[in-house]
Amino acid sequence: MKKHLLLAIILITTGTFFTEKAHAQAQMDNAGFEEWDTLAYYPDQNPPILIVEPKRWSSLKSADQLADAAPNVCFLSEDAHSGNYSVHLVNVMSFTVANGMMTTGRVHAEMDKTKAYAYTIPDIWEFHMRLSGRPDSIAGWIKYIPKDGDKASLNFDLHLGTYRKPARQEDSVYLVGSAEYIVEEEVPEWTRFSVPFTYFKADTLPEYVLAVVSSGNGFDAQAGSEMWVDDLVMIYNDGNTTSVKKHPVSDGKLTSWYARGILNIELKKNSNKTYHLSVMDIMGRTVYTGLLPANERKQLLLDQAEGIYIVRVSDETESFTKKVFIR
Repeated sequence: MKKHLLLAIILITTGTFFTEKAHAQAQMDNAGFEEWDTLAYYPDQNPPILIVEPKRWSSLKSADQLADAAPNVCFLSEDAHSGNYSVHLVNVMSFTVANGMMTTGRVHAEMDKTKAYAYTIPDIWEFHMRLSGRPDSIAGWIKYIPKDGDKASLNFDLHLGTYRKPARQEDSVYLVGSAEYIVEEEVPEWTRFSVPFTYFKADTLPEYVLAVVSSGNGFDAQAGSEMWVDDLVMIYNDGNTTSVKKHPVSDGKLTSWYARGILNIELKKNSNKTYHLSVMDIMGRTVYTGLLPANERKQLLLDQAEGIYIVRVSDETESFTKKVFIR
């Protein structure tokens, strides 16, 4: 069981700065990372080593196995966007490169990284996060210093019951909606991101959110990449908060079709903007990310299994999605 670390929280009574207006809609716990748990303290080390994790979040040192052997990749930082603290994730070289990461579930660690995953445990309070709402986007603040072309990712899966990520085929029935933000370049100063949710089940309220945030590009993570994260907030399109709004078809049309082994994608719109493009399978796993200029066709040669895929094109102000069958 984690021990609680008492951290002083300074309350500024004048000139208080609010990053997002938090309404009554469901939000993630401790998404400003002001509360922390102490896992271990080694005062005899030089310098002394303190291992902590954000309260209601976990990392490799709370894994269900190999926790003692795993490097520490999740740190408290006083470099915060607001408040006193943020999360600092660092890729660390151990037997292999261990991704700096945190999750609202628990990590299942393996020496073979391809067998590792994060998962929600409904019966253990420390390793699940309830969220019964259908936000239309999630926003937050990040800084990122990558090494050698590394990429960071922030994934949020809204689901029912027990669930894991990367997901298995049998997990797809529990996935209600998902959002993913990929950081593909250096972000040296605090910068706001916002990304919409794609929903796979109409009119279904999720029970939990499984967030997996990583400072490295999965199996290709580079040692030394580091990311800071602060002030995550679910955005609901209720007319009171800034939100990613889906534009009507008349303002833009996303077309996508699969033929002769090629996935074709085009956003027809009265704009010259370039959008973020992602392709996900029905279980919410991202199989492609890139950029798509408006009114230009992108052709992708995807080596993927037959099935339904979700094409999503978005920026901070609008989002378009399209289902396509790959055979």
